[in-house]
Amino acid sequence: GKIKALLTNEYQTVDTITDALDDEEVTKAKVVARLGQLVKLGEVEKEQVQVDKRKIMAYRLAGVAIEEDAIEEE
Repeated sequence: GKIKALLTNEYQTVDTITDALDDEEVTKAKVVARLGQLVKLGEVEKEQVQVDKRKIMAYRLAGVAIEEDAIEEE
């Protein structure tokens, strides 16, 4: 979908993702709901990040392992 297409291996906040969609019909709540579904499917990872002393959730594509981690798993 459109939301997943915007995600990369860098964490992004819901606000960033919603703004990037640039679609008035897609509310922040819809983005959160869709990201939640993607997290359950294992397609997206979420992490708490600190922005201006506030902790907020950020999302990125799952399975984008740093190469060192991939080597250790073998």
